[in-house]
Amino acid sequence: MLCTLPTSVRAERDPNLPEGCIARFQLEGYTFTSLTIDKIGNSVSAFCGTATGEVIEFDCANGRHLSTFNRSESVEPAGIQSIAVTPTQILATSPTTVMRWSRDSEIPETIASIESPNTLDPSGVFVASPRDSSPIWISSLPQPQHSWRVDHQVQSDLLRFSPDSRWLLSTRFGRLYCWRVSTGELVWKRRLASRATGLEFSPSHRELIVATEYGIGYRLNIIDGETISELGKERQFHSSPALAWSLDESLLIVTEPDNTLAIVEEFSHLVALRLKGHRDKVTGIRFLPDSQKFVSVDASGVGLVWDLFDSSLASHTPPQSSDSDVDDQLVMLWQHLSEIDSPRNVWTAVVTLRNQPEVAYAMIRNPPDGRSTLTRLISELDHREYLVRAAATRSLRKFGVLAEPALRQAKQQKQSVEMQRRLNRLLILLGNSRSQDAIRKKQADDLRLMRCVHLLTWIHTERSAEELAHLWEQADNRRVRDEIAKVLERTMRNLVFHRSRLTTWKQMLIRHHRVLRVIF
Repeated sequence: MLCTLPTSVRAERDPNLPEGCIARFQLEGYTFTSLTIDKIGNSVSAFCGTATGEVIEFDCANGRHLSTFNRSESVEPAGIQSIAVTPTQILATSPTTVMRWSRDSEIPETIASIESPNTLDPSGVFVASPRDSSPIWISSLPQPQHSWRVDHQVQSDLLRFSPDSRWLLSTRFGRLYCWRVSTGELVWKRRLASRATGLEFSPSHRELIVATEYGIGYRLNIIDGETISELGKERQFHSSPALAWSLDESLLIVTEPDNTLAIVEEFSHLVALRLKGHRDKVTGIRFLPDSQKFVSVDASGVGLVWDLFDSSLASHTPPQSSDSDVDDQLVMLWQHLSEIDSPRNVWTAVVTLRNQPEVAYAMIRNPPDGRSTLTRLISELDHREYLVRAAATRSLRKFGVLAEPALRQAKQQKQSVEMQRRLNRLLILLGNSRSQDAIRKKQADDLRLMRCVHLLTWIHTERSAEELAHLWEQADNRRVRDEIAKVLERTMRNLVFHRSRLTTWKQMLIRHHRVLRVIF
C-alpha cells in the first residue's frame, strides 16, 4: 500500500450556496456592470459598478455590504464601465463622465467629460476615450489639460489598458491595435479572424487573450502581437465573454453561453472545472491576491466569491465497489489526473490532493501501479451480479494497454465461461486499438505530469518546492521541464508582489541552486 488517505474534515457551509462558492452578496434593485478588487490591510474588497452609476463595496470574506458611493445628482444615470481603486480614492467612468470619491467620504466629484467606449488605467492616472466622436485620446486625470491622441480611427469597439499602464489596446471590426501610453505611438497592429469581443491581460503584463465573435480565442505576445496559441477549438467563446487570468497565470476563466464559469488550464487549454451559480450574464470576474479565490458578478446584481479548492468541489467522486481499498482510491485519483474530457473528475483529484499534500507528495514520487486494482477488477468479471461484471469491464477498458498483461495472465488460467468471454472480448478490443492506446497513454502521462507540476505550486509549501525541484531532476520529458522552468520564472518574477512567499521559495533556491542554474 502506497500510503493512507486521511479522512477529510468538511467545514459547515451554507447549503444554499453553489458548490465551490464560499460567499454571496447582493443589493436589491442594483445591476452590476463592472468589477475590480482591492486589498485593504488584511481584507479584500470587491468594488462593483452598477447600471445606474453607483459603486458598491463588499467584503470578499463574507459578502457583507461595506459602502455605497453614489453618483452626483447632476450626472445622468448610466452604467459604470470601468473602476480604478487607489489608496486614497475610487474612480469610475460612465459613458459620459469620470467620477471620483475620496476614501474618507462618499461625496462624488465629476472630474472629466468623456465619451464611450472608455477605460481607466489600473493606477487611476489615465483615462482613454474618444473625443467629440473623433479618434481615441488619452488624458491625464491629475492634469486634465494634458492629453494626447493615440488613434487614427473614427471609432473603437473595445479599449483596455494593460495592468502596468504601459500599453493601450483598441479594437475595431477585425483589427487589434497596441499603443504605447507614454508616447501615443502605434507599436503593432494585426488582423483577427473576426470582431474582438473580449480582452484580458496576463498578470505578468507579457501576454493577452483576445476572444472573437466566431468563437476563437488568441493568446498573443504583448510586445509584437504574435500568436502564441489559439483557444476555442474544443470550446466556443460566446459573444462578449467575461475573462480572468489567475495571478499565477496557471488558470483562465471564460464564461460560457449558459453563464457557466469554465476554468481552463493555461498549459493544456482544457476545461478542468465548470462552476454553475449565475442565472444572468456575467459582467465581471477578478481573482483575489491568493490566486485560489475569485469573485464574479452578473447583470442581476448577484456577486459570488469562489474558492477553487473548496472541499465541496471534490464531494462527488465516481461510484466505487463496496470492497474498494485505499490503493483503489489512489489509482482512481492518479487516473483522474490524466483525463481529458471529464472536468469534474480532474478537479476532484486536484482538490483532494491539494488538500492532502502528504498524499500528493508520496503519489508523485511513487505513482500507484494499479496491480491490486486490476486483480480485483478481473476477479469481478465473474461476479454473480451483472452490474458489477459490467462495471468491471468498463473499468478495465479504461486502463487500456496497462491492463493487457494482467488480462492475458488471467486468460491462461481455468476460468468460467462468462469470465473467458469477457477476457477474450477485452483482449480483442485492446488489440484492435493498441497503437491508439499507446499514443493516448503517452499524451495522458504528459498531461498528468503537467498537472502535478501545477498541483505542487498550488500546495505552495517549502516541501512542495522541494518536490518540484526533484520532479525537474527526474523528468525525462522536455515539455515537463520547460513547464517547471516557466513556473519558477513566474514565481521569481512575482516574489516582489508576494513577499510573504519569499521564505518558502528562498529555501528551495538555496537547496536546489544547481537545478535552477541549469534551468536559467
